[in-house]
Amino acid sequence: MASATERVIARYKSMTHHKAGMADQWNASPERAEAILAHAKGDNPMCGDSLDVFLTFAPNDRGEMTVKQGWFEGYGCSLCMASADLAIELAIGMTPQEVVSLTLEDLDRAWGGINVPRSRVHCMDLCLRAARKAVEGAGFGAEEPFIQDRHLSPSFAE
Repeated sequence: MASATERVIARYKSMTHHKAGMADQWNASPERAEAILAHAKGDNPMCGDSLDVFLTFAPNDRGEMTVKQGWFEGYGCSLCMASADLAIELAIGMTPQEVVSLTLEDLDRAWGGINVPRSRVHCMDLCLRAARKAVEGAGFGAEEPFIQDRHLSPSFAE
């Protein structure tokens, strides 16, 4: 099975993946009746990046609510867009608590370790912040408040 990073890279190489198509698939899905759609907007006033994150939660085989589908719409730098795509890919199959606990280190590991200057960390973090807001806004709540500096990896350049 291909890793999340490999699937994201394959989509970008094929140029046939469209996020709007995910919304159409969701609207036509018979599973929609038992699922919860979580949505939140994330903006970064420092650089102008903006994302709308959509996560659908549905019961898995054990009855736990997990991410069934996810997509985002928005604009931003290539690091922001690629990180959002990877974060959504990682979130598929996760519980709300697991989505809320995703960190920059998780993204960094999924990318295979990339050297991101501290001034660009916010580009990677925007989707994670929006996903947390979506989960909390859907009524799942967070176990603890998110403190951005706690999630900064020492591997990120100063």
